[in-house]
Amino acid sequence: MPCRFSGSPDRISLSNHARQRMVERGISPDDVSTILHRGTVYELSGGRYLVTILPSPFLVLDSTGKSMELQNCSVLIAEDGGVVTVYRNDERCPLFRFSACTD
Repeated sequence: MPCRFSGSPDRISLSNHARQRMVERGISPDDVSTILHRGTVYELSGGRYLVTILPSPFLVLDSTGKSMELQNCSVLIAEDGGVVTVYRNDERCPLFRFSACTD
């Protein structure tokens, strides 16, 4: 099943949890849209997807600077295409912390 998310920030379905975490972590709806458009998509169990902007030397080629700013940020997408949560990858929240999750 393909990852189903909208292309427009105003059409992204955000859970209440995701909204709360975005505020706490300083990540805007536009940032989520950037991650969804420019990030790498990983398929997880249960029809979920993790989208993240991985560190890369090519990020400096992004004239907006957004990709550099958002590298190592991840968006967890539910099976229905809605955003479950958003976080920054670090030692507390590694990139694949959800990969072992089961339904």
